[in-house]
Amino acid sequence: MYEQDAGLNDLSLKAILEPVPRIDQLTLPRGARVLMRCDLDVPLANGQVADDSRLQAILPSIRYALDQGWIPMLMGHLGRAPENSLAPVAKHFENMLGLDLTFVTDWIDETSGKLDTGFCALIRKLPAGQPVMLENTRKYAVERLMWKLPPSEFNSACDKLYALGSELYEHVSQTLINEALAASNFDFSSAVLPLVMDKVAYGFYVSSELTEHVRGARESSLVIFSGLKIDKLDDLSAERRITALVLDEGMGCVPDREQEAEEPCGHAENPAKVVFDKEDDHAHQESDERRGAQNEAISQAEWGNAPHDA
Repeated sequence: MYEQDAGLNDLSLKAILEPVPRIDQLTLPRGARVLMRCDLDVPLANGQVADDSRLQAILPSIRYALDQGWIPMLMGHLGRAPENSLAPVAKHFENMLGLDLTFVTDWIDETSGKLDTGFCALIRKLPAGQPVMLENTRKYAVERLMWKLPPSEFNSACDKLYALGSELYEHVSQTLINEALAASNFDFSSAVLPLVMDKVAYGFYVSSELTEHVRGARESSLVIFSGLKIDKLDDLSAERRITALVLDEGMGCVPDREQEAEEPCGHAENPAKVVFDKEDDHAHQESDERRGAQNEAISQAEWGNAPHDA
């Protein structure tokens, strides 16, 4: 959208963000169920949360919802594998909140594409102020539907996505709070669900990050990228104002169609034309022609004549 909509490109990020309220600007009755898209993707060790810094960041929003007598329904993912369970995260949240948390293991009936009837019956009986966590959203194929969606299947996919969004709107909540800055991706719960809600707001953490740190991103002339996710090529391609780009060693390992993915990551004359580390989750992901073109454009300093360092 950023690349294709010239009118949107002309808007400042501040102008885009300002209409979205913060959680404490919402007016909802006691007992209202509120969907909260949270960043629950935390490291685990021996079946327990090893680092809860992300959970601590979203805790004020959850406590605020509970103080209002709302029913916060936390949804999020854990890694990319559908079999990953948020059960250890739910247990950790119980300890953080000092409250029993309702953990829902099955909430979508994938055969029908609708919400599980048992889940709908359960949430209708929840008392005000009862926190809920839904099992890993990526357990369900519909959450991952847009990851590699061919253009020819876009219309049929929209029907499925809209149908599930309508189910959530009708049976669960008409309000969505985004408390997942690191989960702004092509998942259904991040990209589609906000479009069907009556009310959308930012949590305290996401609001502060956007207000204090992100608003000037489009005006940046120097960008430092790290990590090793192929989707970040999209972000780099969209930043036309960049005059200098610094890639850390990991981000320098973008795919090259002419090399084997099993080769180790390393340095090259063209830092963008090396391959994935074989231990990375995306090591065996093939790059299509579009990724190859992105790769080439980035490596040739498309935004200017400044050198690109690895």
